[in-house]
Amino acid sequence: MAHQTGSKRRVSVSEIAQLAGVGSSAVSNWRKRHADFPLPLAGNSVDLFELTEVTDWLSLHGKDVAPLDEHETLRRLWNSWIDGARSRDTGSPGHAALLFLQALFLREYRDRTSAALPLPESLWQRIVGSSEAHVRAAWDAAAVVASQNSSALHRALAVPAHVTGIELREAVQVVALAQIDPIRLPATVTSLLRDLAANNARFGPDAGTPAGIAELLIRLLEPIGGTVMDPAAGFGLALGQIAEHAAHRSDVRLLGQEINEVSWKLGVLHLNFYGSFVDIADGDSLRYDHFRGVLADRIILHPPLGVRFDANENLFDPRWQFGTTKTADWMWAQHLVHHLGERGRGIMVMAPGALAGSGRNADIRRGLLDADLIDAVIELPPGLLPGTAISVVLVIFARDRAARAGEVLFVDGRKLGLNRRGQLNEIADAEIARIADVVMAWHEGRNHEEPQFSATASVDEIRQHGAELRPQRFIRYGGQSTQVNRHVVLSDVRVLADSVASSLREIESSSPSIAEVNQLLQISWPADSRTLRIADLLRERPVTGTRHDPAGEHDAVPWIATGEVTGGAGVLTDVPEAFTRGRIKGRLARRGDLLLASRGIDRSARARCAKIDVPQEVAFSESLMLLSVNTDLIEPDYLRLVLTSSSGYEALAAATTGTTIGNLRADVLEEIEIAVPDMKTQRHVVAWFGRLEQASRDLQVAAQSSERFLAGLRDAVADGYLGITA
Repeated sequence: MAHQTGSKRRVSVSEIAQLAGVGSSAVSNWRKRHADFPLPLAGNSVDLFELTEVTDWLSLHGKDVAPLDEHETLRRLWNSWIDGARSRDTGSPGHAALLFLQALFLREYRDRTSAALPLPESLWQRIVGSSEAHVRAAWDAAAVVASQNSSALHRALAVPAHVTGIELREAVQVVALAQIDPIRLPATVTSLLRDLAANNARFGPDAGTPAGIAELLIRLLEPIGGTVMDPAAGFGLALGQIAEHAAHRSDVRLLGQEINEVSWKLGVLHLNFYGSFVDIADGDSLRYDHFRGVLADRIILHPPLGVRFDANENLFDPRWQFGTTKTADWMWAQHLVHHLGERGRGIMVMAPGALAGSGRNADIRRGLLDADLIDAVIELPPGLLPGTAISVVLVIFARDRAARAGEVLFVDGRKLGLNRRGQLNEIADAEIARIADVVMAWHEGRNHEEPQFSATASVDEIRQHGAELRPQRFIRYGGQSTQVNRHVVLSDVRVLADSVASSLREIESSSPSIAEVNQLLQISWPADSRTLRIADLLRERPVTGTRHDPAGEHDAVPWIATGEVTGGAGVLTDVPEAFTRGRIKGRLARRGDLLLASRGIDRSARARCAKIDVPQEVAFSESLMLLSVNTDLIEPDYLRLVLTSSSGYEALAAATTGTTIGNLRADVLEEIEIAVPDMKTQRHVVAWFGRLEQASRDLQVAAQSSERFLAGLRDAVADGYLGITA
């Protein structure tokens, strides 16, 4: 993977980090602390090191050396370049990504053109060897050759005038570091652009369809062949995924249109990596239909959701067969069906709000239903799109519906998906297959109905409900009482009754008596009680929790969510089931430490502090603050009781900053003073409070068991298996 020149193979700091299995910051520390660390090679704008010198040094210092992975190294270079965008005149992440992708395209184009050049060197090597004053001229010459058959590609390769020769040469030097597997490169570029869309809110949820949703869209459109169109192409992510799926098909033609200039250029470059027949036009598809008159076999459409639209600009456009409206959702739907061929099928991403309501939107829905163009409606869970928490709706349109005329399939997938902390939620491969199987069964005339998941409804029934298309309107959610075994139901109810009785016995055995509580209240405080600052009671300064960091110290560590502290018991005894995803950087909590809610502190919180009683180190949410208690001075549980008291609430509220969200300030927290009795008294108080807290938890368990018992009785009555006699 390392770049090779002559007899020397060179590696960057990020590649050294990959070799050693550490973060880039660790490599920077080695360079400062170890005088024998290899020196960078001269003559490069980016620090590069000879590979053999680096591996020898790593071995000498007892550090394992891992093989360099081309895909991962390219991703590291990309992330480093994008992260530094704001410190360069390239400005936004989008412009930085474009410059990187332009250089990458020219680099990979060189081998296909060098044989036809009259020059002894390839165009790319001329760019790499150019000075800051001449690099733009070499770049422009290469761009002319690389785009000689495509005016769109020529525009996409043009470098903006504000980019300086220094920045252009820096981009070239960064891209020159990677030795790339050309077979994997197109899919890698798709992955990099997908990350760009997901991690930069300025592009919104419409710059690129996430991989899971794109995979589902493609599965629902199979078989894919002929002309495939994406009227809101973004970075070309969906079309790129189709190009990868249809790599063996010679009849696939990809068409797209994109309104954003930077996104359009990224999309043109991206899809040209695949070498597919592709035509990506620029401009607004609704206002200027570049592919007027083109009929597509398949259409995949993820437009901007819920935006306003002024149809007066092209009021008499033949696309608006079913009317116009002030929101664009159903205008996009009409654009899609207008371009469908005789046997064409298209799928569109919508917001749930577009499926219901009255007025012009309802009129357009009725028109599409009467024309028998709506084939299926699928609702997916929330959190799948970047920049928004709304759920996702997929609407399938089709021309050839003879076997399914007058009916629409509905699928409710809101309970599907994998919730991922701090990242987009995912829909699993098995869930994609489940939805695709239902739609395929529907198309093939096989059984496709599943209670609480899928059902069909007639167009007449849908019209009776105001042309509403929400799946939950037509899917049956009731239980199947005829399939319930009477003995099983009654057995379950008896088990619930035993659970209630057991919980009540636990309360009776664990609850202190009134006399014991009075004894606790009669504790006399010793005369030598002290008032100490919290800072005096800690081993270290308070720190907030973990943050995702590609160069962090830890990976896959058990992780405590904020809710486990703010809404749970005062002591955490079980190893968390959740784990950190990706590398994390921050403090790890150990047995005896306290975790304190550091954000959103208010007096209504049930519990805002918990003691760690877990046998191993755990990571914790960045909304929590770690207090490492000096157990020679104070019992952790005693400090927890003080901080969760009324006076503790008042003190913590005064230690926050911010208006809408209170953020606990460590420096103010350290100055809070509390009364600290001797250790014997502390342990006495903690022991009694522990019994009281356990009794309270037992009472909650009993209440939950009672609720389940009552729910079981209700179900038994509803199913006709339980009679009550006077």
